[in-house]
Amino acid sequence: MAGTRNVYLSYARTDLGGALNSDAIRLTQYLREDAKAPLLVYVEDPEDIPFWQLLFKHIEDRYSEINVTTLKERAISGEPELDDEGHEMVATGKDILMKVKGLGANKVIAIDRDYDGLIDNYHTYTNVLRTSPYVISTTYYSMENHIISPKAVNKYLHRIVGTEKDYETELQTLLAKFNSTLDPALLLLLVCIERHVVNHEPIQYTISGLASDVSELNKKQDDATICQCQNTIMRNRGGLISAYSVEIQNMKERLSDQGKYPDSLWKVAQGHTLYAFANSYMSQIVKNYANSKVAELHATYGHGEEMETKIYELKSRLYAPYTSYSECAFRFPYDHPEIDYTDEGIVKIIRKIEAIQ
Repeated sequence: MAGTRNVYLSYARTDLGGALNSDAIRLTQYLREDAKAPLLVYVEDPEDIPFWQLLFKHIEDRYSEINVTTLKERAISGEPELDDEGHEMVATGKDILMKVKGLGANKVIAIDRDYDGLIDNYHTYTNVLRTSPYVISTTYYSMENHIISPKAVNKYLHRIVGTEKDYETELQTLLAKFNSTLDPALLLLLVCIERHVVNHEPIQYTISGLASDVSELNKKQDDATICQCQNTIMRNRGGLISAYSVEIQNMKERLSDQGKYPDSLWKVAQGHTLYAFANSYMSQIVKNYANSKVAELHATYGHGEEMETKIYELKSRLYAPYTSYSECAFRFPYDHPEIDYTDEGIVKIIRKIEAIQ
């Protein structure tokens, strides 16, 4: 190949002024392929890698390779990024990634949007996150908000339990309940964050406070539990909701203009809060399926060593490589993310990835 390359380059030097013929066309194709460079994509945490790998596959033909990795893994490989003082950058998280130097067509970062898309100056780097072509962010709050869409959860459950039940419609109903529980608590949270950013006030309602107020939803998603969470919110935050009613209404209108109110508040919710809610639903389905299969084995084999072997085989197939139904339900979406490519949020991410140059 090296000899062929030298012949082509020699040809290029002696015939650049001539008309294009088949040899010249082959030469340009060869040189284009030879010019491909790798793309380095830094993400916040190792569990983010599978999600971003799927999205960056859309441009894999433009690069010799696409390496989606973390700062720590890059340092371990012997090619660390250095901070302003020359120290190796090995920490995880969004703040540290936004300090990476030399971003460009062959080095980008992929991060969670958080509230940088809703609140001006949410971070010191908010404008950079919004405008840089080399900072790729989720459209919704975080990666979790994308991988826990109804279509994605439907696919996870089909892959885990092997049934064809329509979980998508069921989860859409549950997310509607999740939205109604968050309204107006999530709006209050956004107002309090914005007041903190703009007026430098002590933040009066936090992400962890909201998560605590709706924590019972991580156990049950029935109407009684939703009512309990709504009562908790009004008992704990009713005064603030009343005091900031005008600002809450304004926030509601802003979210409505973006198509996120009232039906898509879950896209704006903190990712781990949403994930805990959806995971509780998934975990119960996997548990119920496993229990039904164990009951069938008991009916067929009774008790004894053969039945225990069958149960072990069932759980090995159902949970592998995880050790329990709860771990399986929790880890599966991270390790084997499903992408709803029809979702407008995913479409926006892919468009920005495709625009890298």
